[in-house]
Amino acid sequence: RVFEAFLLIRPDVARGAFFSSRGVPASSVLASSVLASLRVVRLPRVVSLALVRDDAAYDLAAVLHDGLHGGYVALGEDAEAVALGSVHAQEKIHPTPSERMWWNIKGGDEIITIPTDCGPIGVLICYDSEFPELARKLVDAGARILFVPFCTDSRQGYNRVRYCSQARAIENQCYVVMSGNVGNLPGVENMDIQYAKSCILTPCDFPFARDGIAEECTENVETVSIADLDLTDLDWARFEGTVRNLRDRRFDLYNVSWQKK
Repeated sequence: RVFEAFLLIRPDVARGAFFSSRGVPASSVLASSVLASLRVVRLPRVVSLALVRDDAAYDLAAVLHDGLHGGYVALGEDAEAVALGSVHAQEKIHPTPSERMWWNIKGGDEIITIPTDCGPIGVLICYDSEFPELARKLVDAGARILFVPFCTDSRQGYNRVRYCSQARAIENQCYVVMSGNVGNLPGVENMDIQYAKSCILTPCDFPFARDGIAEECTENVETVSIADLDLTDLDWARFEGTVRNLRDRRFDLYNVSWQKK
């Protein structure tokens, strides 16, 4: 079969290769090489990158559009211009304790929706999926698909991301796409083992796949998962579904507000 993909997500992998080098002072080397290698893929895609700024590292995801409309866009303050159409970066908001300890990763300060041909999307990098406020802010801003590139080294770590991502899909009545690393990187500190079972998650209601899983990979096997997602099913769920999580919120009691610096 030949598939025409409109959105593609790759795992949270580039940062491992970057941080393992430990001697690369700027993000431009990695960013340029990764972006150049992806120019042959002519569709919006989510990739994981690393950025160094002010002696601190930042884990981020980039959404790349093809170069049909031309233009040069810089990734990071010191990145080389790359002719790719458009690049949208989302920094990781919550670095894990091990990321802070091993790589001095700092958290970003902003979560944004990213425009695509399929409507606005949001990106929650790994640990960020475990904080429901971020997903709710993205969905309130129009995102209907959330992408979760992740890197976990154990089944426990994977399950934290998996269960929270499924919860985000249910409570926000949206799709959540998880993509993680498999395999081993011996000799790379804190990146030597990986555990993943990538999947495409949906709300749990009648129009959607059984168990809220549109597609799922075999655990720890390098593969690609493909699923057709109908955005109109989300409209039905939100307005006529068995439960209507977004509509039934009690704004008279609580809300999510963002404190900008």
